[in-house]
Amino acid sequence: MRNNIFRFVRVGVLITFHEAWRIAKRLIIRQSHFLGGGMVYLPRNDKLKKALRDAQMYHDFDGRNHRVLMKKYKLTQQSVYQIVAEQRKLFVDKCQGKLF
Repeated sequence: MRNNIFRFVRVGVLITFHEAWRIAKRLIIRQSHFLGGGMVYLPRNDKLKKALRDAQMYHDFDGRNHRVLMKKYKLTQQSVYQIVAEQRKLFVDKCQGKLF
């Protein structure tokens, strides 16, 4: 039998298995509202974490804080600039579409 208590490590909240299941179902239903009927690619664990990290880095970047991001994400300056440039291109392509 499964353990009746699961822990959200980052938040430090204890919840029961049934509460975790209820939250998971609500999240799936919400996702189906936006993605229902379509095909969705969900990357594996490491690729998903990298994609989320890159998106957060782009969001945090203000043009002058590359040193802070280098320390936060343990990357080189070149890597930070490269990731920001890739994310900017993805953002612009999403907003404008492919113009040519």
